[in-house]
Amino acid sequence: MSDFLHHFEKIKVKDQAIANYLEQIGIEKWSRANFSVIRYNIMTSNNAESFNNTSRDARKYTITTLAEFLRYTLQTWFFERRTLAMESNKPLPKKIEKKLEDRIEAAKILIVQPLSHYKFYVIDGDRDGQVNLQIKTCNCRRFDFTGLPCTHALAATLSRRINLYSLCSWYYTVDSWLCSYAETIYPVENEE
Repeated sequence: MSDFLHHFEKIKVKDQAIANYLEQIGIEKWSRANFSVIRYNIMTSNNAESFNNTSRDARKYTITTLAEFLRYTLQTWFFERRTLAMESNKPLPKKIEKKLEDRIEAAKILIVQPLSHYKFYVIDGDRDGQVNLQIKTCNCRRFDFTGLPCTHALAATLSRRINLYSLCSWYYTVDSWLCSYAETIYPVENEE
């Protein structure tokens, strides 16, 4: 939050009218530091862009052919993603596992000072973190924003030998991934 305030002050100095406009529309609507809900670091516009790119040429088809093309595309995507999720042998998808592995490596050199059973002060030499593993927060706000433990939180888990997967939001799990693509998309049968 302090980073946000620092940068927002710069905006105010540069152009007060823009700062007023941003405050008027509601900071919680455009600033990740002020979102009222976890956004899971996922932008759904990527899915829409991908779908638009895939269907660009199909738009010139008749409506029934277009509908069949869209059905087949979704059917294929659901099957491929379901298959990928079922092949996973870890609780989290590969990309998320890699992200956590990188953070764990960085967390190994941090200094952890326990404050209580679930609260820690983590010194990283740049921006220290106050972590509460019970409510899954850190004052760097990365843990809060994404639903994945930040480097500070991972340093705390390493010092206490806590299962890091218990700190990850269910929305990042392979189980969640499977649920997202659980439905089967069937072809429309010919009426005769």
